[in-house]
Amino acid sequence: MPAEQAQLFEETVEADLAAMTEELAQLSGKPALPKGQAKRKPLPPELPRTEVRHKPDSTTCACGCQLKRIGEDVAEKLDYNDASTLQLPSYTTLDLSADYKYSKTTDVGFRIRNATDELYAESAYGNTQVLIANPRTYELSLRMRF
Repeated sequence: MPAEQAQLFEETVEADLAAMTEELAQLSGKPALPKGQAKRKPLPPELPRTEVRHKPDSTTCACGCQLKRIGEDVAEKLDYNDASTLQLPSYTTLDLSADYKYSKTTDVGFRIRNATDELYAESAYGNTQVLIANPRTYELSLRMRF
């Protein structure tokens, strides 16, 4: 593609993108945010921060050319404090099942879940609430194929 055509194409694409962004903003009733602007409020300044920079091992390309810095991305994320989380103990349960083929189209099944009636916490919400798992349960099933 000749340089003039490429330039016209890029200008057309940029104009179309700007028009679509404006139209979407009008339809949603919210002003469109400039590219790269955060969509949420910044974290409070009193929270402690740790700066982590990821640098390349080498600034030389495999072909021997020097790499150029183009830009940077900055992100903030909240770390949670392990002291305020609840760690649940591990558990093992025993589930038993038996199936009987009554006919070509009919099966009967019987299951025992948590056969040893183990008392355990299945999950936790924060550090104050736990969900206790079901005790021993029995299931009887009938499967029919047509």
